[in-house]
Amino acid sequence: MMYGRLFKTMYDGSMVGKGFAAFAVMGFVIANQQPSADGEFWVRLNTTNLSSVFGEPEKKIEEAIKFLCSPDPKSTTPAEEGRRLAQITNFDYRVVNGAHYARIVNEEKRREQFRVAQTKYRAEAKLKRRKGPGSSESAYIKGDIPLPNSPAGTPSANELEGAGGAKN
Repeated sequence: MMYGRLFKTMYDGSMVGKGFAAFAVMGFVIANQQPSADGEFWVRLNTTNLSSVFGEPEKKIEEAIKFLCSPDPKSTTPAEEGRRLAQITNFDYRVVNGAHYARIVNEEKRREQFRVAQTKYRAEAKLKRRKGPGSSESAYIKGDIPLPNSPAGTPSANELEGAGGAKN
């Protein structure tokens, strides 16, 4: 993914008090998780590299990963007994809730795209209504709306016409 969205619940849920390394590793997991062919998400965690990245002893990184792979009875997500990661190989881990959170992010992106498209549609519809019934004359020429790409304070088409400037 190369980036990820951190949810507020990460900071007030069952990870509270588990230390810097647990949050740092989980943030790394979120930013670096990759989708697999089966719809799950996975991440590669090399404790030597992460130790350098975070400036923490490798043992702390190992402990954080072990915590993230352990059952969490206080977790709000019951999948796999509240585990956040499941080890696949020495360095590869499955992100237990990766697909769930990816769906949330994708839904938010879809809604934003719809909002943008709807705003554009409404602006175009408003422009068509301003042309007036049976008129082929542009709303820009009539002066109902400001001329496009005009700096702030530039007179409208009607103001120019009244001053003897623009003529139809």
